[in-house]
Amino acid sequence: MCIVIFFLSILQKENHSYQDNDNNIEHKVVLHHPGEKMPVKALLTQVKDKTGFTTGYFMDVESVICLENVCKIIPVRLYWNEIGEYQRYTLEQGATLEKYEADVFATEDYKKLHTILQNKNSPFKEVYIEDILTVKNEIADNVDAISGATALELDPEDTVPGAALTCFTLWHWANGEITPIIKQLTATTATNKQLIVFINTKSTTHYTLALEQLTQRNLYQKKYLEAIFKTLKSKKSPTKPTINYLETATEKDYLKYIKKLFYQGNVEQKIAALKSIAKTDSPTTPLYLDRISSYANTLQSYQEVVALLNMLEDKKHFSEQTANNLIPLLNADFLTARRVYWFLSNKKLTNTQNQKVIMFKNLYKNKI
Repeated sequence: MCIVIFFLSILQKENHSYQDNDNNIEHKVVLHHPGEKMPVKALLTQVKDKTGFTTGYFMDVESVICLENVCKIIPVRLYWNEIGEYQRYTLEQGATLEKYEADVFATEDYKKLHTILQNKNSPFKEVYIEDILTVKNEIADNVDAISGATALELDPEDTVPGAALTCFTLWHWANGEITPIIKQLTATTATNKQLIVFINTKSTTHYTLALEQLTQRNLYQKKYLEAIFKTLKSKKSPTKPTINYLETATEKDYLKYIKKLFYQGNVEQKIAALKSIAKTDSPTTPLYLDRISSYANTLQSYQEVVALLNMLEDKKHFSEQTANNLIPLLNADFLTARRVYWFLSNKKLTNTQNQKVIMFKNLYKNKI
């Protein structure tokens, strides 16, 4: 019980804790709440530290959507981190949230509401306000709109009993349209230097936002590309944002760094790089493609080899050097070797190369 009381005390005393921060930036936003018929205008405050980094956001909302004007509406301040993840809520000093029939929240209800708002997959995500406003008359066993016992059935851990409407209202404020708005604000207001920090030290979300901004700002200098590849080495980064960014670089930088991604990347990144090369309009010379095929014997999976061969076929590239690079794979696992055999079988080969292909054919003539 002491923990719950402490939580309530913090909840009330921390309100407006960002109010006097000179680095705050206010943004007028328009949001669509599923419980409101019309768009709602709100003031979202972006909080930055002394160095200019965004540290979070807060916004004041109403505790409940009350269509019948019979509810007690309490201002609630919601807080998010810099990528739009709900963090906490606060009330004005002395304010209390209410349930049906003027019953007030107990101390444990405040903590439970916080847990509900933290759950991105809460059942309230799929609930309509009509489901909550429709209530069940316990005596007559039919549905009316006055008794206060909602007809919506939720597990006890998913709602505060008697306060489903408040939970629904605040959950959508905390986890709805505001999240992408916050992400976009954090990204667009970050300096170029901060974007490098996002790439080097932050989460997948930060990495993706940074690469999107680098693309929009047309930034492809060496320091950004080096930061990206440093991150690729140290941890698994999302492949698609990396490919999207590289594909918008200059032809010279694209060809250089997409090849580097193929050389240094993990399996997923290697395959994505090969697929990108296969469809690019950037000029890929025979020498460039030969150098890529020279890594054939380092590939660890059938899928990588198939991606390499598909790329060479799409580019209509074949050379004596490419054949030399692929011949060793005839000694790989059978599926991989057979795919290489099919690629080589209709090509013009040297006598030495052709002998090795024939040897494979004779060895597996009943399987190919």
